[in-house]
Amino acid sequence: MQPSDFKGGFLYEQMPYEKAEATARFGSVIPRGSGWVRRKIKDHVILIRVWNDLYVQVLRGEENNPHLERARSLEPVPVDDDADWIVYPFPGEDETGYTITSGFAITYGSFECLNAVNPWLRPYGLDIIDAGDAVRGQAHFSELESGCFADAVLRLRWLESFCVRVNARVENVCCRMWGWLQSKSEIDTAQALFAGDQLIDPPKAFEQLARKTRSGVSWRAAK
Repeated sequence: MQPSDFKGGFLYEQMPYEKAEATARFGSVIPRGSGWVRRKIKDHVILIRVWNDLYVQVLRGEENNPHLERARSLEPVPVDDDADWIVYPFPGEDETGYTITSGFAITYGSFECLNAVNPWLRPYGLDIIDAGDAVRGQAHFSELESGCFADAVLRLRWLESFCVRVNARVENVCCRMWGWLQSKSEIDTAQALFAGDQLIDPPKAFEQLARKTRSGVSWRAAK
């Protein structure tokens, strides 16, 4: 993902400070203390610092981004994660505040109950949005200052944990179903017959039983 994809926001990275790991990842010029090192790469900037010998903080975004410059005041979130989060301002002049999301807050979707889930999540400062071939969880906060930011990260981590569990269950079901389908096929016979251009019919255990129709972007079985 490029800084231009952050919707006017920035990427925040944090990891526990371990000198060898930090040097291997970010190079040798990492100040120890509260100062930031600025690096410029093409059309974006990277700010790096070691905070109190406890955490490495990294900010990435487009140059002359006021939100990126304001984020220099953020203290680390008290977690041991080695992770990154995308932070971007609410769109529009009538809305204020920020949204934070991450690559761990992505799960399978979209799904029909999406609109029913969000009213339940919003009192917690959370929601999920349709991201094309998936859904993405996000948290909202009002001010770009350490307390609000840390609270949003901790709320998002709760939603990340849920998404990770959903992904694990879906993967488990998919593996079991593919294994079941494979067990219904005569795989040895298939491999023997597929010696040249000859094809064989797929197993009949999972034939389509209904006409499918398109609803929005999804194919659905219609009985």
